[in-house]
Formats: sequence, C-alpha cells, structure tokens
Amino acid sequence: MRLSIFALWTLTAATLGGCEGQSRIQAVAEQPVISVANPSAARPVQFSRIVIDLRRGEQIGTFREGMGFCSQPGTLVYRGGRMTFDDRDLSETFRHELERANYQVVGDPDALFDDASSWKAEFLIAGRVTHIDADLCYAYDVWQRVVKTSGAAMMEVDWQVYSRLDRSVVYEQHTQGRGEHPLAEASTSGETDILLDAFAQATRNLLADRGFYDRVAGQSSGAGGTPSHTTADIILASRTLFTDRIEKNIAAVRQAVVTIFAGDGHGSGFFIDGAGHVLTNEHVVRTADHVKVKLPSGRETIGTVIATDGRRDVALIKVEESASGLPLRLDRPKIGSEVYAVGSPLDAELSATVTKGIVSAYRQRDGLDFIQSDVGVLPGNSGGPLLDASGNLIGVAVSAVEMGDVPVGVNFFIPIDDALERLGIRVSGSST
Repeated sequence: MRLSIFALWTLTAATLGGCEGQSRIQAVAEQPVISVANPSAARPVQFSRIVIDLRRGEQIGTFREGMGFCSQPGTLVYRGGRMTFDDRDLSETFRHELERANYQVVGDPDALFDDASSWKAEFLIAGRVTHIDADLCYAYDVWQRVVKTSGAAMMEVDWQVYSRLDRSVVYEQHTQGRGEHPLAEASTSGETDILLDAFAQATRNLLADRGFYDRVAGQSSGAGGTPSHTTADIILASRTLFTDRIEKNIAAVRQAVVTIFAGDGHGSGFFIDGAGHVLTNEHVVRTADHVKVKLPSGRETIGTVIATDGRRDVALIKVEESASGLPLRLDRPKIGSEVYAVGSPLDAELSATVTKGIVSAYRQRDGLDFIQSDVGVLPGNSGGPLLDASGNLIGVAVSAVEMGDVPVGVNFFIPIDDALERLGIRVSGSST
C-alpha cells in the first residue's frame, strides 16, 4: 500500500491571495553524510517506525488548485491525529539511505509475522515527525483526466536510537528534510514522492551527525571471538564430577549460570569451561551476532555467537569473562532420577532460580533425542542447564508443553552429549 499522508489532510479553502509561483518552503542545508569506512564491521541496525506527532486540525501548509494550473488557494489541515506508520515506502527509503552510507541494515519489510533476520539488529532507529510545512499545487490534467501534484514540503524529525544490548535509548537527535517536485515533474504520486524526499533528506542529515556515527557505526561491540554460526571445533576438558548432594554444590552451580539478552527477549545459558564459552539455545540468540550476557555477579558483558545448530537448537557464545564450567555427565540418568533446572524464568530479575523434578522418560521427536522431565521450567529458562542430584550437567532446557498457556509438567531437554557434538565440541577425559 502506498503511503499517502496528504490524503489524510482536509483541504479547506481559504482566501490566501497569491497564485502559482516559486514555493515558499525554504531549502534545508544538505549536510555531508559520514559513510561507514569498513562495511564488514558495521553494526546491524533496523528501522523501527515513524510516528506522526501532529494534532488533529493543525495547519500544516497551503495549497493551490485548478484546471491545468494552480490558482485557487487553500490551507492544508492535518486531521489524522497521532498516527504510527509502519509503511514499506518509509522503510525502503530509510534502508536505501543507510545502505548508501555502508551501514548494515537488517529486517525484512515483506515479513508479515516473525522476522528472524531482525534479531541481528543491535540498534533500532525510530523517528517522530514533529512538524510539517507543505506548499502544494493540485492541477487537473484535462487530457489525462487526473490530478497531478507538485510543490514542496519540509519535515522535522526527532530521532531515537535504541540499543538492544544496552536495552535503552542511547542517542537522540533532531533533523530536518525538504522534498520538492517542480511543476514540470508533477505526477499523480507527487504527494507521496515529496514526503519521501523530505524524509530521505532528514535521514541523510541524521547520517551526517558525528554523534550518531560514533555511537552507531563505531567498532563492533563483539568481544572474545568472531561470529561464525557454524561449528566451534573446540576440545573441552571435562571437570571432575560433583559427588556430594547438590545442596553442597549449589553455589558453584549458580555461579556458572547466566542470563542472555537477544532480540526483544531473554533466555538462560551456562559456562561449559573456564575459557568463556557459554552454551544456550539457538532460539535464544537466533540470527544475532552479539548478545548481552548478564553474569551471576550482576555485571553485564557482550558475548559473540560463534556457533549454532538450528535443528538441534543449540548455540555457543564466547565472552571475555568466565566462571568454572559445570561438570559434564555424559551418561544418561535412569528414569525416576532426581534432576534440577536452573535459569531465569519469566523475568531476568529471577535469575539463577532452581527447580526440582525427576527424569520422566527419554523420547525421540522428529528424529532427535530428548530428556523428558517434570522439573519446572517457564519462558526464560530456555538454554539453561538440567542437572543431576549432585549438580552435574546432563541436559539443556529447550521446550515445554502447555495447555492454554498453563505448564503441565511435560518439559524437554537436549542431552548434553548431543548438544556438544552438534556444535563441534569434543570432550577429552570424559567422566561418566
């Protein structure tokens, strides 16, 4: 659907005097865009939305109309009130301007539902249109029997940049843009074209801002590795298994469990060694290259996604800091054995929550092995560890069965040996 904001304006005739001539809309200075020097290191950004923040009935310009030429004056009045436009034309204009400046723009404007590519975005950029002043000519073409529009419009935009890794607005700026189509270029889409041209210049003037460039286009936020999203090719030295009851080891266990922020949500994960490798679900990180990892101390750090396997739903993250990895138990406990899950259910503030259950069964689903358990898990537990009665690692939380959004105690976990194998992680000195 073509955006036609001018179609939402009431055209009210008024005696303004004057006739067709040069537009009264003043030029907006075109600032030189600061292009990204190294496109391969550009941090992924996504256009979120544009909000038209104008009052119903507010005058937003003038117009002239007539048969063949413009002579009858009038006022342009906004009657749409405050409206949000998720319009493809605006997204494409934004994408075009940023890609010209070598930014990495993600997000699929054709996606009707979940857009996996948008998870790569580290920054979301939105604009609020606070002022529009237009001077338009509506001329009826008697030969083609259509109304063609020419003229100019000025747009003022307040921008906000939201960091998914910081989970906050990290930069704000105000820019202007002007769009113009002279009478010789009048067309039936003139209103839309003029608006998009104004929006495009406002976008370019944002890209010309040094503060924006330094905040958004700086060096990659990733630490501790290079995104690969293939296999890890890591040899993991297995720790000596815990032998006491988990109550004696629970402090060490909880120190190994982290909360992971990616996209618009969070999940859980855990250290598997002392070198900063964190295991979680692929559906927690999706297509993201970098995620925020909240450590047990409460400190947050950036993690780089270095390996994923979508079918097995496992992912490996590398962070610069580390804790002792959980001991690996590669054999599978008997049905009825006591097990524990640790993670951040529902809210990140509930990190390191411990729940208890038993091994209910071993299942195969879609050709993959799973541990079934009634141990309590909820959204946010995904990617967290499943532990035996001593606190040794046996599985990774992945899914739960619900009836009417109510958990029923049928939960599934990926056996740890299968998770490691799918990520290309080999274990030396295995303990069983």
